[in-house]
Amino acid sequence: MSDPYKPIERIPPTDEVSRVQRIESYKQDKRDQKEPSPKKEPPYFAFIASLFNKLFSLFQKKSAETVKRKELIKDLVALHDLFQQLIHQDRSHDPSYTQILSVLWQTLLVDCNQLESSLEEKDPAVLKFKLLLEEIDLYPPWEDHSLGFYLHKRAGTDWLPIPFMDILYSLHVEAKKSPLHNSLEKWCALIAEIQENL
Repeated sequence: MSDPYKPIERIPPTDEVSRVQRIESYKQDKRDQKEPSPKKEPPYFAFIASLFNKLFSLFQKKSAETVKRKELIKDLVALHDLFQQLIHQDRSHDPSYTQILSVLWQTLLVDCNQLESSLEEKDPAVLKFKLLLEEIDLYPPWEDHSLGFYLHKRAGTDWLPIPFMDILYSLHVEAKKSPLHNSLEKWCALIAEIQENL
């Protein structure tokens, strides 16, 4: 080791210049080693890779849309079944029924947004789906709060308000009074038309 009290020797200027030159040439050699010559790939390889990438992304979009449509159809069938249950039996005071209906409503709202983004706005399936949601949302027109209001507030999951149960009961009574011309049958018919157009 060197003595810490010994003065530092000054390098003569000629040696300092040659030392800087050696360092610079060493750096240049390192740069030359790091930069390998670029491989020249045939131009058709880039075209094939680009084409493959586009086809793969198109396939992924198509399969995602197919999955979304299958989920939407499954949700619509579930809604149809719930309406059929309400036609044949008063389920307005059944907490499990109202909970399923409320959760399904939230899912259908998400499905509607996905359907709108994947299809054109004037597509018959989109138009009928919006009509179905709007009719359910605004039923009954004479109440302060509609069925859609309670479904938006997740009635049936955490709380079961009496007006919500009254609306479900009135749907059941309406279906019993006029079996062919009632709101539930109309909504079931709309669901069938949406399924045909998907």
